[in-house]
Amino acid sequence: MSANVIQARAFVGGISSDVTGTTQFSSTLNTGWHHVAFVRTGNLLKLFIDGVQEGGNVAITGTVNDSANQFAIGQLGELVNLNWNGWIDEFRLSVGIARWTANFIPAGTAYNISQACRGFFYARKTDGSIAVFAGTATKLYQLNNINFTWTDVSKSLSSYGTLPNTDHWQFAQFGSFVIAVQANTVPQVFNLAAPSAFADLGGSPPQARYVSVVGRFVVLSGLIGHLSACNGRG
Repeated sequence: MSANVIQARAFVGGISSDVTGTTQFSSTLNTGWHHVAFVRTGNLLKLFIDGVQEGGNVAITGTVNDSANQFAIGQLGELVNLNWNGWIDEFRLSVGIARWTANFIPAGTAYNISQACRGFFYARKTDGSIAVFAGTATKLYQLNNINFTWTDVSKSLSSYGTLPNTDHWQFAQFGSFVIAVQANTVPQVFNLAAPSAFADLGGSPPQARYVSVVGRFVVLSGLIGHLSACNGRG
């Protein structure tokens, strides 16, 4: 920090390139959480505060130092007397990609899912692109392939019945549909051709622990409250 503003610095050899922000922060000024991004794009350094560039473009030439010193967050390397005065959350270091090169709207969700991942699946769309899904104990998410944040695509954005501790979400792709099941929830379906959110799978299927595709049939097994071993639909 310098004069209560954010300053970002990169070293090439013994030469530093600094970008100094203009927004002031203190215990009473601009309090609360803020999104800060320090980006190298080509031979330029950029600093963004809450998605708005501050300090202009700063030239940098050469490869940034590859230090053998300890990597630290919240202090300057191994210098324990130079600490960040505040809190840090959702820290991310990206190498080889300039995630932001112009003003942007910071994501309103965490970069990573806040709960433990309890199931993961990727589906291939008709255009060859990939859709990635993950489940937690009570939610389903889709990965944004541009900024790599997760979007809540649970039915009506609400929570599902809590996944049993010993289980995971199970997924299968049937044509342009992704089907997700777990024991405490009605089978869910996501339409890759018209993506929005998961919804209840039609036809009143039973709740199930497992799903698979066999030929032209979707097969549910580990059924809840049914004596049959599996239930299929073409």
